[in-house]
Amino acid sequence: GCKFLDCDFTGSKFLSSNFHESLFSGCKFEYAIFEKTQIAPDILETQAPHFENLKARFARSLRTNYQQLGDAESANKAIKIELQATKTHLYEAWHSKKDYYRLKYPGWQQVGVFFRWLWFMLLHFLWGNGESALRLMGALLVLFLLMGVYHACNVLDPGRVRAYWDGFCVAPQVYLGMRTFPQYGHWYVTVIATTRLLSFAALISILIKRFNRR
Repeated sequence: GCKFLDCDFTGSKFLSSNFHESLFSGCKFEYAIFEKTQIAPDILETQAPHFENLKARFARSLRTNYQQLGDAESANKAIKIELQATKTHLYEAWHSKKDYYRLKYPGWQQVGVFFRWLWFMLLHFLWGNGESALRLMGALLVLFLLMGVYHACNVLDPGRVRAYWDGFCVAPQVYLGMRTFPQYGHWYVTVIATTRLLSFAALISILIKRFNRR
C-alpha cells in the first residue's frame, strides 16, 4: 500500500519483493530488474521508460518476473508491450532522422538494423513472433491461396476462374500430404513438405509456451 512519487529506480534490482496495492507515479525504471516480485501490471503502461529500447528491456524483465510467479495474464501483457516497443525501436533505428538514432546507428549499421526490422516484421506476420496462433493460421491461408494459383496454372485451365477456386479447395489436402499430382515439380513438393514441418513446429512451440505460462 505504499506510494512512490517521482522516485529514481534506475538500475535497481527488485528481488522477492511485495508491492501489493502500491502506487508508482513519475518514477524512473531504466535498466531496472525484477525477480519474483509482486507488482501490478499497470506499471507496464504508466511507468515504462520513454525510449523504446529501454521500454522493451523493462517489459522483458517484468515478463520474466511474471512467468516466475505463474501470472500468465500479466506475462502476456508484458510480451505484447515488449514486442510493440521492439518493433517501434527497430523501425525508428533505420528510419528516424533524430540525432539519437543516427549517432547510435551510423552508416552501414543503419542498413543492418533495417534488415533486423525486416526480419522482425516477417516473423510478426508469420506467427506474431511466436505469440499468435491466429497469425500462423492467416499465413497458412495465404499459402493456400498461392498453392491454389499454382495448381490452377499447372494442373487445371488458368483461363477459368473456377480453376483457382478448385485449386484453393485442394490446397489443404496437398499441404497435408493427402493428395499429389504428377504435374507438380519435385521442388514444389519439397517446399510444401518443408513448410508443413515448419508450421507444425511453430504451432507446437506456441502451444507449449502458452501452457508453460499456466
